[in-house]
Order: sequence, then C-alpha cells, then structure tokens
Amino acid sequence: MALFVSEEVTRVIYLDYEVEERVMVDEPFLVRDLADCRAGSRDFLVLLLSSKESKMYWSNGKGMKLIKTNGSQNIYAYLNEVPERTGNFSDPQERREVMLNKFLHHMDQGLGAVLKVYPLPVFVIAPDRIAGHFARVTHHSHRIAGVIYKDGIDIREDELKALLEPELANWEAMRQRLLLQQMEIAAQAGKLVCGVHEVRKAAGCRNSRVVIVGSREQGGDDPEFYADGEIDGLVGKVLENGGTVEKLDHDLLRPYGPVAVIKYY
Repeated sequence: MALFVSEEVTRVIYLDYEVEERVMVDEPFLVRDLADCRAGSRDFLVLLLSSKESKMYWSNGKGMKLIKTNGSQNIYAYLNEVPERTGNFSDPQERREVMLNKFLHHMDQGLGAVLKVYPLPVFVIAPDRIAGHFARVTHHSHRIAGVIYKDGIDIREDELKALLEPELANWEAMRQRLLLQQMEIAAQAGKLVCGVHEVRKAAGCRNSRVVIVGSREQGGDDPEFYADGEIDGLVGKVLENGGTVEKLDHDLLRPYGPVAVIKYY
C-alpha cells in the first residue's frame, strides 16, 4: 500500500505486489517512484544444464534455494520415448542431437512453469554445446540475463555465487536490457501500447501487466511533494488494476514515447 498525505493531498494506492517499507518526509515523490520500492528487485533464477540433468536455483538476496531438479534417474525414461520419426536413425550422432534437443525443449517447458511463479531474470550455466542448443530451442530468451559457458551441474553453492558475481556487477544495465527485450517481444505480439493517448485508453482495462516510464532524474522536473500529473495518473491507474511499474532510462524509452504499457498475453 502507498499512502500519500499532505495538507492538500490524501491518496491511497493498493499494490498487487510486495514492497519494501519506506517512509519519506518532506521529500518529492511521484507515483512512478513505487517502482523503486518493489521487494525482491534483485531476485533471479539460475538454470544449470547438462545433456541429461538440470537444476534450478532461486536467489532471493539471502542465499540460493534449490527449487527444481531433474536427475538422470528420472530423465532416462523420458529420453527413451523416441518419436517415431527418429526411430530409424542409422547415425547415432544424429539421434543424440535430436534427443538432446528434445530433452532441452522439455527443460525449457519446465522453465516456463517456474517463470509463471517467479517472473525473474534467468542465468544459464551450461557447457558450450548444451548452451548453444538451448539458445535455439528456448521460448524464454527475453528472460535470459546471461549465459556462463561451463559444466556446472555439480557446482557447490559458494562456487556458484562466485561464478555469478561478474554477471551481477551491473544489475541496472541488465534489468533495462531485459525490459527492452520484453517490450520488443510484446510489440511483435501486438501487446505493446505506446504514447500517452493510447496508454490512457489501455490503463482503464485490467489487462495491463506493466507500465514503463522514464526515470524521473532524466525525464522532468520534481514536484514540491506529490504530483498527480498525466503520466503518473496513468501509472496509478495501472497499479490500481493489478499491474506493476518499471523505469527505463529516458533515452532508451524515447522511441516509444514518454510512457508505454505491456498487456497480458
């Protein structure tokens, strides 16, 4: 919940996501600044892949938690379910390639299920060949924050943290790159709405998943306390209807207008 109180303004916005408690006194505030209050803003997933196994971790800022594993003991049966079209392969290498793609497609489906619960950036750790195959079959490339080319299926948690440190060094740049990728994919699917006029029409509906605005530091003057300008009014409307808000550098957002919305799809 966001509560704004002054002699002139009293407003309450109920949010459909967890936030970190924050109290601001005598400081300027915009509705879009609620993007900075979302809890777990540095959470991410790690997908470890080999040719026959996978593991998935969730990092919540307190440590790594193993949330999904597919061991060789329950994968062999799946791999032996050879499609009819591959049954007559005379080339063992060709069959292995087909079965690897089939296995990785199955792992990608599992990733999709996890992303519905944890819609977070994903780091993939896999040997070169496995990573290359996975890149060709995945339907979640817009969520892939980075790929580490290493056989890490049996890596210890402390080694995993050390391996990820360089990837996490510039979190904000990574976050904005992934947001741009999501916007591009939404545009291809006809689910991206751009510009104040079109967003105004979309904001009243309950199918706006995220509203994207420019960072305040680059995008305009600060109010004295709380301003319900046109763009922040649109942000508030999306939030009230269960959506979230994300910030993008003003220059990166410029081709899309001062505000954009990604619809559910």
